[in-house]
Amino acid sequence: MQVQQASFSLMEDFPNSSVFFKIISLVQVFGLDALLNLTKLSYSIHIPLLHSQPSTVQLDVPSDIRLHPDTIDVQAESEQWGTQTFRLFPGKYEKALKEGIFGWLCGLCYSNASKDGLRLVADWITALFCVDDKLDSADSSIGSKVDIVKQRNNMKIRIMSGQFIPKTSDKELFKAFRQIYERLQPYLKDGITMDYFLESLTNYLRSTESEAKDRSQKRTPSEESYIVSRRYTGGAINAFAVGFLVSGVNIQTLFNEYYWLRDAISLISDCVGLSNDIVSAPKEVGQILKELGLESSQRLEAHDCAAVKSKVFMNLVLIKWKAGKDFDTALKEVQDLHNKKMLEFVDLVVPKMDEISQNGDLIKVMSILLGWANGNPAWIKLKGRCSSNFVSPSIEHLAEIVAI
Repeated sequence: MQVQQASFSLMEDFPNSSVFFKIISLVQVFGLDALLNLTKLSYSIHIPLLHSQPSTVQLDVPSDIRLHPDTIDVQAESEQWGTQTFRLFPGKYEKALKEGIFGWLCGLCYSNASKDGLRLVADWITALFCVDDKLDSADSSIGSKVDIVKQRNNMKIRIMSGQFIPKTSDKELFKAFRQIYERLQPYLKDGITMDYFLESLTNYLRSTESEAKDRSQKRTPSEESYIVSRRYTGGAINAFAVGFLVSGVNIQTLFNEYYWLRDAISLISDCVGLSNDIVSAPKEVGQILKELGLESSQRLEAHDCAAVKSKVFMNLVLIKWKAGKDFDTALKEVQDLHNKKMLEFVDLVVPKMDEISQNGDLIKVMSILLGWANGNPAWIKLKGRCSSNFVSPSIEHLAEIVAI
């Protein structure tokens, strides 16, 4: 295994046909050779009140980072969808949607999708994740109200399984879910069903109920239980599942034929969750410091530190810190766990490249997993690059952060 500089390329549209994928070289189309050459993306993590100097975190990712050519258009269209077609982000929350740049996340993770498929995925991720982030924000208590979370989740599942059609007077979010359900229907052909999508959606939503229960009881989970649940609470598996749908993949058939595929999906889901925990730790601590009136403090006294640690954390870095490890050690341990799981994915998939190259649907699945393996970390860096006095991302910004 070698470590090399990340490469970046703007993808051209590829025909969405299994015959095409079988004819074209696996390496040429999807860059799976990038698995043989992992690169490191570096992040500077700094919480001045917890450690004096910034810490550098280095995440191992596949070296070939790709971007869908319609990313900028899809970003603008999906923003409009979330603010005007459906008013999912009224008032102050509109800024959060713009800064989330979910269209860019999807452009990096689904670089081989059709434009319509990319747009559908971007709208879905906007509705599912960014709205949930809004509910989890410091000025909202909904995230700890188990009954409300469960009620809303049940409605989401009913809508996405076709059991409920929202009325005009219902919540904008529910109407947005119904529209996405209708847009998914044309992809359900040739034996493709929504079974895996609904399974992964249910697992994600039920995991948010467990988190809500922990918050309501002011209970931080143990490291062991959190690592197990994080596979689902991040929602990455459902994001993969909607990508499989719009790519025309019969994932259930693949699961029956390739026993190792669920493990590969789980490993990339783990990597997504761990990388998000690393980068979101400063924001989560900052929210708590603000809540306690300590955001302008020059240093934390012992009783202040105890007050911070008494809060509920849903972040592996902070769970480790709360358990007594210094912040730098906690960061490094989560970094190392991410890189260990990435290497497990490589060790699982590389010996099967010949097998993968014989199945067009399997190639598409690997494309999405690889897209998330390096697209999510690149998106995190891109958000950081554009966050100060927010500026709209550009291809030049992406090329700049990949080269760092």
